[in-house]
Amino acid sequence: MKSLLNLLLLLPLLAVLSFAAAPASAGCAPLELAQKKLADEYGEETIWVGIQPNEHQLIIMGEPGGGTFTVILLRPDGIACGIAVGTSWATLEVPAPEPPVPGEEG
Repeated sequence: MKSLLNLLLLLPLLAVLSFAAAPASAGCAPLELAQKKLADEYGEETIWVGIQPNEHQLIIMGEPGGGTFTVILLRPDGIACGIAVGTSWATLEVPAPEPPVPGEEG
């Protein structure tokens, strides 16, 4: 089973960053416009979405094959703000846990 474990490891940092409200003019745009621009200019597509208790969403877009990636904070009003960018993202393979052995405590 493939997992985005490396992205999950970033979630605590992203959660902290997302609490800072970005003004509408600082790297923010309607979500559809932001997604189109990232797709057209960088070949990125949505690879992960998470919903926060404050009704904000974290969206991670990435170029297939592990090229560029962008982390977006989507506000409840539909405005998306870029909060992180980078290169060389990867999906990590996480092995399935071993089944318990009868008679052994774990």
